Amino acid sequence: MKKKDLTLDYFHKRIQAATWEGQKPFYSDQHEEIKVKIRPNKDVAHAIFKPDPIIPGGWIAHPETIRAMKKDLLIGETEFLDTEVLYQCTSCNKVLDMQFWVHCPYCTKSIPEKFEPFQSK
Repeated sequence: MKKKDLTLDYFHKRIQAATWEGQKPFYSDQHEEIKVKIRPNKDVAHAIFKPDPIIPGGWIAHPETIRAMKKDLLIGETEFLDTEVLYQCTSCNKVLDMQFWVHCPYCTKSIPEKFEPFQSK
């Protein structure tokens, strides 16, 4: 399998090409900025988000999880499953969806710019 160009441009093109039931595009260049409140909490496992017991509508996550997550995300519902690109970390073997992470949230290993997408057996 050839290595894919898994850049932000790659994801943007895939999302722009997606349609509802093969007809109506569900992507537009209209943007809505959403701020998510995430508080660090070392008691939460890596790569997990839990509802914040103090801030309504907020979340708590391990500090390393917060550092590992992309700061600008495209948010959608199930229609964004088509943009999933899985990567298996070469250090801890955890499988990650590259839409969300800048490095491995479990072991902090950098993710190479180009890699073979993970395919379950």
